[in-house]
Amino acid sequence: MERGNGKENGRRATKSIFRHPFSSFPLIVVLLILLAFALRIYRLDYQSLWYDEGFSVWLAGKDLATITTGDFNPPLYIYVLHFWIQLAGTSEFAVRFLSLFFSLLAIPLGYRIGKELFDPATGLMTAFFLAIAPLHLWYAQETRMYAQVTALSLLATLALIRALKGRRQAWLVYIVATIAAVYTHYYAWMLVAAQGAYVLWWVARIWSRRAWQRAQVLGAVARQPASPSLPQPFLFWLLSQIVLVFAVLPWMPFLIDHYRHQTLTYWPGKLSFQWVAERTFLAFSVGETLRGDLAQWAMIAFLTLLAIGVLGSLIRSRRSLDSVVFSTLLLMVPVVALYLIVRDRPKFAPRYLMIASPAFYLLAAAGLRAMWPRRSDGILVRIVGAVVTIGALAFLTTSAAQSASNMYFDPAYAREDFRGLGRFLEQNVGEDEGVLLLSGHFFPVFEYYYHRDNWIPVPKNPSPSPAITDVVTLEVADELDRFAANHRGLWIVLWQDEVVDPNGVVLALLDRAGERIPIDVTFHGIKLRYYRLPPTALFTSEIGHPLGLSPVPEVRLAGYDLLSEPTPADQPLDVLFYWQALAPMSRNYKVSLRLKDDQGLLWAMEDSQLAGFWYPTYRWTVGEVVLGRHPIQLPAGIPPGEYNLDVVFYAAEGNFRPLEIHLGRVAIDRPTTPPTVEDLAIPHPMTAFFGGLELLGYDLGTTETTPGGEIEVTLFWRAHQGPGIDRRLQLQLGDSIIPITPAYPMNQWRAGDVFRTRHRVRVPASNHGGVQSLQVAVFDNTGVAVAPPARLADVTVAVPHRRFDVPATISHPERVTLGSDVTFLGYDIESETVRPGEKIHLTLYWRALGPTDKSYKVFTHLMNVTIGMWGQEDSFPVNETRPTTGWLPGEVIIDPYEIKVDPAAPAGDYFIEVGMYDPETLERLPAVAGGQRLPEDRILIKGIRVER
Repeated sequence: MERGNGKENGRRATKSIFRHPFSSFPLIVVLLILLAFALRIYRLDYQSLWYDEGFSVWLAGKDLATITTGDFNPPLYIYVLHFWIQLAGTSEFAVRFLSLFFSLLAIPLGYRIGKELFDPATGLMTAFFLAIAPLHLWYAQETRMYAQVTALSLLATLALIRALKGRRQAWLVYIVATIAAVYTHYYAWMLVAAQGAYVLWWVARIWSRRAWQRAQVLGAVARQPASPSLPQPFLFWLLSQIVLVFAVLPWMPFLIDHYRHQTLTYWPGKLSFQWVAERTFLAFSVGETLRGDLAQWAMIAFLTLLAIGVLGSLIRSRRSLDSVVFSTLLLMVPVVALYLIVRDRPKFAPRYLMIASPAFYLLAAAGLRAMWPRRSDGILVRIVGAVVTIGALAFLTTSAAQSASNMYFDPAYAREDFRGLGRFLEQNVGEDEGVLLLSGHFFPVFEYYYHRDNWIPVPKNPSPSPAITDVVTLEVADELDRFAANHRGLWIVLWQDEVVDPNGVVLALLDRAGERIPIDVTFHGIKLRYYRLPPTALFTSEIGHPLGLSPVPEVRLAGYDLLSEPTPADQPLDVLFYWQALAPMSRNYKVSLRLKDDQGLLWAMEDSQLAGFWYPTYRWTVGEVVLGRHPIQLPAGIPPGEYNLDVVFYAAEGNFRPLEIHLGRVAIDRPTTPPTVEDLAIPHPMTAFFGGLELLGYDLGTTETTPGGEIEVTLFWRAHQGPGIDRRLQLQLGDSIIPITPAYPMNQWRAGDVFRTRHRVRVPASNHGGVQSLQVAVFDNTGVAVAPPARLADVTVAVPHRRFDVPATISHPERVTLGSDVTFLGYDIESETVRPGEKIHLTLYWRALGPTDKSYKVFTHLMNVTIGMWGQEDSFPVNETRPTTGWLPGEVIIDPYEIKVDPAAPAGDYFIEVGMYDPETLERLPAVAGGQRLPEDRILIKGIRVER
């Protein structure tokens, strides 16, 4: 970017022009502007305004004072729009045309910058890329400031280039354009930083070269040290920065407030630089309306051209160093700066970096220019170079065309359809109905299309960019009550509702107070619901089932509610939890809801955070009551009846022992519509008739078991008669007869009912084993089979080796009775000295005193004398293979365990506590030795030593 003789520069430029196939470049620029105009005005008003655009138009309709303080962004664009709409009106076409104008302005500016930095051919290709860039097409049709700030940034950059070449009048243009840019969008400061970085590099380079030259001259003549002066353009630049700072001082309080507010308008998180850069360069390449392989290859092609542009320009001319450095800084400084801003608060969109996109196209254009063959190249090189260059340009143009086509015609890429929503509601909302906006901050665009006053936003007086801390609480019930008092129906418009109502408070209150009526209409990007309200509709935050439990010291479970009692079997079991934060929380807690029958069989479950997905516990405020909604999807064919509802409280990460809480009994009613056979998704379909009962199929938890083991059997039925017809069910496994009883009495089944019944079947301990046929039989109330048994499957029963003599080799014999069914005979231990991280090898010996119908678990805990537990291994006997229900009277069981010592265990004396407990109730079996019950029902194995 050196100064030179104007006439000589002009002669070189003219010759350069006629050496390339762009001899009539002024006309081509005009044609490119016309092409860009056609692409941008096509379907300009076809799509609805979306939220940001609606807000721009709404704010532009206010007075200048309100505009100044009404947005978190600088006000210049809204000022311009304010005066524009007074001339052109507020139609979609009119308000978007302003952005179209600024987008067109970028094209000749891009051309001039390319010409100034490189050559006319590069300028033309830069203008071409700007004309067809899908990202620029999109924002040329959006009523926002991005096209304006991009054009102003280009104007400031062009003025700076000329000013550094010694054209003093350009400094005034630079100052005015830069001030206008930063008053249009905050992120224009990033371009100012890029320009400043270049100026400092430029002056350092000039200064060092002049210093060296001056030193040579002075050293030869006077042998005196040199003291070079700063270049005059640098002094003008310093002065311009001072003017710029004073110009924006009035806006600094707003800037600081904006930065503080921005930290509250998005959730905490982490972004990688690679992700930001990839999203940015992908958008620069094909916009945000093209995905898949074509988009990726287009980005790769652009980045390849960028690399060629940098290297090729330097190879062709060392004088291009300034231009390459300037262009690279204009591209990368904003990308890096924005990443540093958003990496811990990931509110990012490629549009924030549109000011850097012209540099992206400029370097890509330089790459195309570098690939174009020179006259001095051989004929083959010239042909190959021309083909590759034209091919690359054709590919990028095709990618841009596909992206533009998606923007124009593909509904998947369309803006939210607030226009269609407004028209529908104006035609369908009754006089006694109201409209509720959730989240209420989109009211400006809603008001643009809906011209009645029977609506309210939630929350009231919403901010244009709501803070993530301002969430809807149960206090909204009073506001809903007041609004619903004059309405018998409510239309709920949902857009970004997860921001202000991440826990679904409003919808939960509506589902409880009203009746949701399905509506057969959709609007792109927007959800709509309708509720019919009874005359006595009451929105209340009262808790139906108070609890007052604290699973951890930081959280209190105040209670729960069911949205419908009883719940129809074809609808979710909707559970509402009322939580309260008692102290700040650093970890995220979760719950798992389990719906079980009286056999303990799990019918349905739902795992989620305590409240909404976007409201983890570490965001909670101490003292606030937080609603958590947990819809449990019920399996098709679940029988009516009462079930047990349990909740398991656990931490999403870290060392935390889950806590299970029994909430109570819940009622499941008959389905409003019986499920179809297809809804059941039967794993093993079949057909067998038992009078008026049809067996549709079955499912087995396993086909391999042991005596005392359990098999979960699911049977799928369809009733052809009833009610009043009694039936009894029986499973036959080999010579074992196992009666089963459906939880929902079969004499209440109606013709057409489709149910699944589930049964936990225990194989008798006396079963002789082998491959046995599992069959189901149906009997009437007199015990007579109504049809032959139906075979389900073959089950393998593996009988273990049994021993009934007590080994004489037990190293530590003892006699402790556990309950009435088990005797502890003693133990072996491989070593009583162990190191942290190693395993203790322990063998326990048991004897069965009699048959038991409970499968007990063994606990083995390594305990420090003073500090607690440092190792644990709880298991059903013999590595889960020998349940106590399969023991025969007098049988001796040898039961091995490996207890891993916690790596953090301190050195010292330890003991192992051993015993049995019921896994369903967690109650330990009474341990009795010598007629005395042992403390805490545990057997102590002492003398363990941990050494470090």
